Amino acid sequence: MTTLKENSIWRLSICANKYLSLIPHDITYFNTYFMGRAMPLDWVAPPVVISGSTKKLPDFVGWMTGAPVVSEKAKLALFPCLDGFVQFLPFHDIKGKKYFAMNVTHVETSLLDIGKSEVLYSSSVPKVALTLKRAFFNQQPQTKLPPIFKVTILSDEDVDSEIFVTKSFAEIAIKCKLSGIALADPEQDSFKAVLANKNQNIVPGIVG
Repeated sequence: MTTLKENSIWRLSICANKYLSLIPHDITYFNTYFMGRAMPLDWVAPPVVISGSTKKLPDFVGWMTGAPVVSEKAKLALFPCLDGFVQFLPFHDIKGKKYFAMNVTHVETSLLDIGKSEVLYSSSVPKVALTLKRAFFNQQPQTKLPPIFKVTILSDEDVDSEIFVTKSFAEIAIKCKLSGIALADPEQDSFKAVLANKNQNIVPGIVG
């Protein structure tokens, strides 16, 4: 297996162009849901439309940045590692197979170096952060970082949609050959990579 550094942090990116993906019914829905907080267990998945239905079905399906949809295989593989940091919420079956929405509930409130990071702000509402384009982190905390997390930008209530992962997540993704993801350098401009249709993965062994 590829040797990974203990203190590495990667941005979790979904390979939406390569595989079947999902179109949300309402983008504003994600202003309230999947924002780093636990959701009711009786949550009902909103309607979606399948994009690229003739493409392969991966373990990680693109829906929205902050809410990956994962296969039962991915859930079973990741649950022992991610328990306490995410919720796996029942989602629509896709092509007859069970899928789950992954709600990341762990948020790091003092990890992001806001002075170095590049944030995309709303053009209509001043000082409202939309998302991180480039993320730089403060010196690693004394305690070990969790396998998966989100970060705050301007305040403890301002949780960014991007998901970050560390070594233990990457090791499972490699060992179990989980498809549909890239582990990207958080310091690189994610928007430019998407527009250029560029493979963002920098971790050897990730299926993609």
